[in-house]
Amino acid sequence: MVRLAEGPDVPRLAEVLADAFVDDPLSKWLFDDDAGLRERLRRSFGALMQKVYLRKHHTYTTDDLAGCAMWAPPGKWKLTVVQQLRMTPVMLRLMSGANLRNGARLNTQVEHAHPKDPHWHLSVLGVDPARQRSGVGSSLMRPVLERADAERVLCHLETSKEDNLAYYARHGFEISSELTLPPGAPRVWTMTRKPL
Repeated sequence: MVRLAEGPDVPRLAEVLADAFVDDPLSKWLFDDDAGLRERLRRSFGALMQKVYLRKHHTYTTDDLAGCAMWAPPGKWKLTVVQQLRMTPVMLRLMSGANLRNGARLNTQVEHAHPKDPHWHLSVLGVDPARQRSGVGSSLMRPVLERADAERVLCHLETSKEDNLAYYARHGFEISSELTLPPGAPRVWTMTRKPL
Protein backbone atom coordinates (compact mmCIF):
# COMPACT_ATOMS: atom_id res chain seq x y z
CA MET A 1 0.00 0.00 0.00
CA VAL A 2 1.25 3.50 -0.90
CA ARG A 3 1.48 6.08 1.88
CA LEU A 4 3.26 9.30 2.74
CA ALA A 5 6.84 8.81 3.89
CA GLU A 6 7.74 9.85 7.44
CA GLY A 7 10.94 10.73 9.28
CA PRO A 8 11.66 7.19 10.56
CA ASP A 9 11.51 5.91 6.95
CA VAL A 10 14.36 8.12 5.77
CA PRO A 11 17.37 5.85 6.54
CA ARG A 12 15.89 2.86 4.69
CA LEU A 13 14.56 4.93 1.79
CA ALA A 14 17.94 6.62 1.38
CA GLU A 15 19.46 3.13 1.02
CA VAL A 16 16.82 2.12 -1.55
CA LEU A 17 17.38 5.30 -3.57
CA ALA A 18 21.16 4.88 -3.46
CA ASP A 19 20.79 1.34 -4.83
CA ALA A 20 18.34 2.55 -7.48
CA PHE A 21 20.57 5.41 -8.67
CA VAL A 22 24.06 3.92 -8.36
CA ASP A 23 24.04 3.14 -12.10
CA ASP A 24 22.41 6.43 -13.12
CA PRO A 25 24.60 8.43 -15.55
CA LEU A 26 23.85 11.74 -13.87
CA SER A 27 24.64 10.35 -10.41
CA LYS A 28 27.99 9.09 -11.65
CA TRP A 29 28.78 12.44 -13.29
CA LEU A 30 27.87 14.56 -10.26
CA PHE A 31 29.10 12.32 -7.44
CA ASP A 32 32.07 10.53 -9.10
CA ASP A 33 31.88 6.94 -10.27
CA ASP A 34 34.04 5.20 -7.70
CA ALA A 35 33.71 2.83 -4.74
CA GLY A 36 32.22 5.59 -2.55
CA LEU A 37 29.41 6.53 -4.94
CA ARG A 38 26.67 4.53 -3.24
CA GLU A 39 27.48 6.00 0.19
CA ARG A 40 27.54 9.55 -1.17
CA LEU A 41 24.18 8.95 -2.84
CA ARG A 42 22.74 7.51 0.38
CA ARG A 43 23.78 10.57 2.34
CA SER A 44 22.58 12.95 -0.37
CA PHE A 45 19.14 11.35 -0.72
CA GLY A 46 18.74 11.14 3.04
CA ALA A 47 19.47 14.84 3.43
CA LEU A 48 17.26 15.81 0.48
CA MET A 49 14.35 13.87 1.90
CA GLN A 50 14.81 15.06 5.49
CA LYS A 51 15.68 18.70 4.83
CA VAL A 52 13.49 19.42 1.78
CA TYR A 53 10.94 16.93 0.51
CA LEU A 54 9.29 15.58 3.67
CA ARG A 55 8.42 19.22 4.43
CA LYS A 56 6.58 19.46 1.10
CA HIS A 57 4.24 16.63 2.26
CA HIS A 58 4.23 14.73 -1.03
CA THR A 59 6.93 12.09 -0.61
CA TYR A 60 5.43 8.65 -1.14
CA THR A 61 6.59 5.17 -0.25
CA THR A 62 5.08 1.73 0.27
CA ASP A 63 4.41 -0.06 3.54
CA ASP A 64 7.47 -2.24 2.91
CA LEU A 65 9.65 0.76 1.86
CA ALA A 66 10.28 -0.72 -1.60
CA GLY A 67 10.61 2.67 -3.27
CA CYS A 68 10.21 6.40 -2.98
CA ALA A 69 8.73 9.23 -5.05
CA MET A 70 9.58 12.81 -4.04
CA TRP A 71 7.11 15.29 -5.51
CA ALA A 72 6.94 19.07 -5.24
CA PRO A 73 3.48 20.63 -5.62
CA PRO A 74 2.73 23.48 -8.04
CA GLY A 75 4.61 26.63 -7.14
CA LYS A 76 6.91 24.79 -4.69
CA TRP A 77 9.36 23.00 -7.02
CA LYS A 78 12.18 25.54 -6.81
CA LEU A 79 14.40 25.24 -3.74
CA THR A 80 14.04 28.24 -1.47
CA VAL A 81 17.09 30.03 -0.09
CA VAL A 82 16.47 28.33 3.27
CA GLN A 83 16.30 24.89 1.63
CA GLN A 84 19.52 25.60 -0.28
CA LEU A 85 21.22 26.64 2.95
CA ARG A 86 20.07 23.42 4.63
CA MET A 87 21.54 21.35 1.80
CA THR A 88 24.80 23.27 1.25
CA PRO A 89 26.87 21.73 4.10
CA VAL A 90 25.89 18.22 2.98
CA MET A 91 26.77 18.87 -0.67
CA LEU A 92 30.09 20.47 0.28
CA ARG A 93 31.03 17.23 2.07
CA LEU A 94 29.84 14.95 -0.75
CA MET A 95 30.92 16.71 -3.95
CA SER A 96 34.20 18.05 -5.29
CA GLY A 97 34.48 21.70 -6.32
CA ALA A 98 34.22 20.78 -10.01
CA ASN A 99 31.14 18.67 -9.35
CA LEU A 100 29.54 21.47 -7.33
CA ARG A 101 30.03 23.77 -10.34
CA ASN A 102 28.55 21.09 -12.62
CA GLY A 103 25.60 20.76 -10.25
CA ALA A 104 25.04 24.53 -10.32
CA ARG A 105 25.08 24.51 -14.15
CA LEU A 106 22.66 21.61 -14.19
CA ASN A 107 20.36 23.35 -11.73
CA THR A 108 20.24 26.46 -13.94
CA GLN A 109 19.34 24.34 -16.97
CA VAL A 110 16.69 22.44 -15.01
CA GLU A 111 15.09 25.65 -13.78
CA HIS A 112 14.90 27.09 -17.30
CA ALA A 113 13.33 23.87 -18.62
CA HIS A 114 10.43 23.87 -16.16
CA PRO A 115 7.03 24.66 -17.66
CA LYS A 116 5.77 28.19 -17.07
CA ASP A 117 2.32 26.84 -16.16
CA PRO A 118 1.63 25.42 -12.67
CA HIS A 119 2.91 21.86 -12.41
CA TRP A 120 3.83 19.02 -10.10
CA HIS A 121 7.54 18.15 -10.21
CA LEU A 122 8.70 14.58 -9.78
CA SER A 123 12.15 15.24 -8.37
CA VAL A 124 13.08 11.62 -7.56
CA LEU A 125 11.52 8.25 -8.27
CA GLY A 126 13.47 5.16 -7.24
CA VAL A 127 12.62 1.55 -6.51
CA ASP A 128 14.68 -1.18 -4.84
CA PRO A 129 16.39 -2.95 -7.78
CA ALA A 130 14.98 -6.29 -6.57
CA ARG A 131 11.46 -4.85 -6.90
CA GLN A 132 11.82 -2.93 -10.16
CA ARG A 133 9.42 -3.80 -12.98
CA SER A 134 6.84 -5.01 -10.47
CA GLY A 135 4.56 -1.97 -10.47
CA VAL A 136 6.01 -0.22 -7.42
CA GLY A 137 7.12 2.87 -9.34
CA SER A 138 3.75 3.22 -11.04
CA SER A 139 2.01 2.90 -7.67
CA LEU A 140 4.22 5.61 -6.19
CA MET A 141 3.38 8.04 -9.00
CA ARG A 142 -0.36 7.30 -9.01
CA PRO A 143 -1.52 9.59 -6.14
CA VAL A 144 -0.08 12.71 -7.76
CA LEU A 145 -0.88 11.75 -11.36
CA GLU A 146 -4.52 11.20 -10.39
CA ARG A 147 -4.61 14.49 -8.50
CA ALA A 148 -2.98 16.33 -11.41
CA ASP A 149 -5.57 14.88 -13.78
CA ALA A 150 -8.44 15.86 -11.48
CA GLU A 151 -7.06 19.39 -11.07
CA ARG A 152 -6.02 19.69 -14.76
CA VAL A 153 -2.38 20.41 -13.87
CA LEU A 154 0.85 19.44 -15.67
CA CYS A 155 3.52 17.09 -14.24
CA HIS A 156 7.22 17.45 -15.03
CA LEU A 157 10.45 15.48 -14.47
CA GLU A 158 14.06 15.02 -15.59
CA THR A 159 15.90 11.78 -16.38
CA SER A 160 19.36 10.83 -17.59
CA LYS A 161 18.53 7.17 -18.29
CA GLU A 162 17.37 6.64 -21.85
CA ASP A 163 15.50 3.48 -20.77
CA ASN A 164 13.31 5.67 -18.56
CA LEU A 165 11.92 7.60 -21.53
CA ALA A 166 9.66 4.73 -22.60
CA TYR A 167 8.69 4.01 -18.99
CA TYR A 168 7.54 7.55 -18.34
CA ALA A 169 5.89 7.74 -21.78
CA ARG A 170 3.61 4.88 -20.70
CA HIS A 171 2.42 7.19 -17.92
CA GLY A 172 1.66 10.04 -20.31
CA PHE A 173 4.94 11.99 -20.16
CA GLU A 174 6.43 13.37 -23.37
CA ILE A 175 9.97 14.62 -23.96
CA SER A 176 9.92 18.40 -23.72
CA SER A 177 13.65 19.21 -24.00
CA GLU A 178 17.20 17.94 -23.77
CA LEU A 179 19.41 19.95 -21.43
CA THR A 180 22.61 21.57 -22.68
CA LEU A 181 25.34 20.46 -20.30
CA PRO A 182 29.16 20.69 -20.39
CA PRO A 183 31.22 18.28 -22.51
CA GLY A 184 31.46 14.87 -20.87
CA ALA A 185 28.09 15.21 -19.16
CA PRO A 186 25.39 12.61 -19.73
CA ARG A 187 22.31 13.39 -21.78
CA VAL A 188 19.46 14.67 -19.62
CA TRP A 189 15.90 14.90 -20.87
CA THR A 190 12.98 16.78 -19.39
CA MET A 191 9.52 15.29 -19.76
CA THR A 192 6.15 16.89 -19.23
CA ARG A 193 2.74 15.27 -18.82
CA LYS A 194 -0.51 16.98 -19.69
CA PRO A 195 -3.53 16.02 -17.62
CA LEU A 196 -5.44 13.08 -19.07
